[in-house]
Amino acid sequence: MAITREQRQNFTRISEPYKQQLDDLSREHSMLNGVLKQDAAMAPYVKIRQAMLSLQKSTLYIRLDAFSQKIQN
Repeated sequence: MAITREQRQNFTRISEPYKQQLDDLSREHSMLNGVLKQDAAMAPYVKIRQAMLSLQKSTLYIRLDAFSQKIQN
């Protein structure tokens, strides 16, 4: 099923805040990789935080998928 221009614009409008959040989470994840390289003693804490960030990103992707399906149907 092809989507219309209106559906695509609606999804873009709805998804923009989520994409910003995903970018922020990705930046934090990258920053934590730098911390890992600088201080090996922080590794357990950094790994836990990275796991939390990954779960947050997964949740946002699931929401985006739900919006996409809702708009297409």
